[in-house]
Amino acid sequence: MSASEAKKLKNKLRKQQLREQQEKQKQIDAERKKKEFQRNRNKDDGEEEKIKEDEIIAEKLEHCEKPLEEALRFLQPLEDFSANFLETHYLGFEVYYRRKKYLLMLRCLKRMKKLDSNNAKLHLCLMKFLKLIETEPINDERLRTLIDEELQTFDIKQGNSIKKVEDLNTDFLKKNFNSLIHRAEAAKVMLLLNSTNNLKAIEFLTILDPNFTDQNLKTCSNIYEGMQLGDYGSIENSMLEKYRNECHRLWPQANLFQSNTSLTVEQSQSSATAPPPPYSSNDIQTNGGKNAAT
Repeated sequence: MSASEAKKLKNKLRKQQLREQQEKQKQIDAERKKKEFQRNRNKDDGEEEKIKEDEIIAEKLEHCEKPLEEALRFLQPLEDFSANFLETHYLGFEVYYRRKKYLLMLRCLKRMKKLDSNNAKLHLCLMKFLKLIETEPINDERLRTLIDEELQTFDIKQGNSIKKVEDLNTDFLKKNFNSLIHRAEAAKVMLLLNSTNNLKAIEFLTILDPNFTDQNLKTCSNIYEGMQLGDYGSIENSMLEKYRNECHRLWPQANLFQSNTSLTVEQSQSSATAPPPPYSSNDIQTNGGKNAAT
């Protein structure tokens, strides 16, 4: 074999080897892409399943078996992203109160105090907490000691002992004598102290006085709706009607304080004075047809 033929053969073998390497690399790349595609597909399927699991269905939430646990799911984002709103910690307290989580209740109380130390809802929550630890003493000594230390940050002590809830409520009312909002929450404390007889609390709550600095439509509407929802216990219809009439006298245009009779009269008057419906092309065609027939 001549030198030129040997060179040609060598080049041919090198090209063939290069083609084989390229084919092998293509197979490796194809296999890798196939695995990546399968892996991404499995990942997407897993995310879809997770979304379906976490999907919020209104009917399911309405009839949930463990409402307090579901409430915690909604509470956590509120505490994370709406910590500057006192209402967040008020709702948190109500959830932890029902679960009897003492330290978490204390945390909510401290956060509420930091935002507004004289807030009416803070007073109600603090009184509920004190009443709870009074009626259900804490057996864990370390927990009891920690709670006592934390309560020192609140103005509720007389000497070395905590004041009675009734006395604290009285002091709170004296301090906020001209506030209807504070009066409403204090009435709930009165009901907490004597749940069997709410007559005194209702009579106290339904007093209207122009000297109240926050006696307005919104405040009285909240009180009236709270009475209807049972926030102040069972109330006779006559007392509800009396309060509604007094509020109607102050805000005669408010629909909430309208009687059923007056609402019916207003609706009939509005329908009687309503303008006739506009003519349509069908009406014109019908009239035209009648005229033509005539």
